[in-house]
Amino acid sequence: MESRLERALAVARHGVLSTTGVGGSVHSVLVNPYRFRSAAGIFSQAASVKVANLSRLPRATLCLLSGSRYLTVEGEVELCRDPVAIEEAAVAFGAKYGRPPRPPAGARLLILLHPTRSYGALGET
Repeated sequence: MESRLERALAVARHGVLSTTGVGGSVHSVLVNPYRFRSAAGIFSQAASVKVANLSRLPRATLCLLSGSRYLTVEGEVELCRDPVAIEEAAVAFGAKYGRPPRPPAGARLLILLHPTRSYGALGET
């Protein structure tokens, strides 16, 4: 599944990250995902709704889109606050998007989605 995720992340410029909100509602937000180590990386502010949701239930779904093709990835989430990993992830983000990630350095938290299941056809050969 890792190579499938890697191929899809190389193609998709955007994705939709869905988390479980308070009361079981779904909270979905547009994100700029990228490959980081064996996971999908997403930057966020620590005070965001998605981080609050992931702190309660560390599972998420990421739908990667390109045209009419998609890959949906479900998985366990790790919230990373390690400054060294965050800086390394910022380099990976910059390599893909050609700009530094938002939020600015010092306010970043790294969401790492470790895939457990995927479906769709984006990134298929």
